[in-house]
Amino acid sequence: MARAIQLAMEDFYPWDKKPPASERPGWECLYRRESYGVYAAPYEGAVILVSIVLEPGACGERAVPYDMGALYAIDTRNWRILAIQR
Repeated sequence: MARAIQLAMEDFYPWDKKPPASERPGWECLYRRESYGVYAAPYEGAVILVSIVLEPGACGERAVPYDMGALYAIDTRNWRILAIQR
């Protein structure tokens, strides 16, 4: 489970990713890994679904797009991403 989460999170938000210089002030919370909740569950066969969602309140009271996140299907036989829904 942890390896599937790591694979999805590294694709969604790589460790070396930097916020764009033109980003809106106050939206730096969107560029912190701790602002996201990660949930995983077994699916069919050797597939694990990993959901990454922006946690409510992660950016305080700012008006931010709370539909940010992704759903990953991870193949645990070959440790690869089968599908991503953003």
